[in-house]
Amino acid sequence: MFRKVLFFGKKNDKKFVEQLSQRIPLGRMAKPYEFNGAIVYLCSNASSFVTGHNLVVDGGRTIWWANYNFKIKFFLLINNAYSK
Repeated sequence: MFRKVLFFGKKNDKKFVEQLSQRIPLGRMAKPYEFNGAIVYLCSNASSFVTGHNLVVDGGRTIWWANYNFKIKFFLLINNAYSK
């Protein structure tokens, strides 16, 4: 359906792709067709009552970072509690 996606990044930079892929739980960048479901949903009547929503299509990257940040904060909290 959607064959071409604009990419504002360094898609052909192997080091960039490798580093970014390490930060995505699925271990890779998205393929263009993987956005199709979200696009079709937002363009269809199925989303007719949706007026605002963050539809995240990121391979789990935001969950990983949220979990990572939580672990750091929890670690710091525990260490500060026991160091007193």
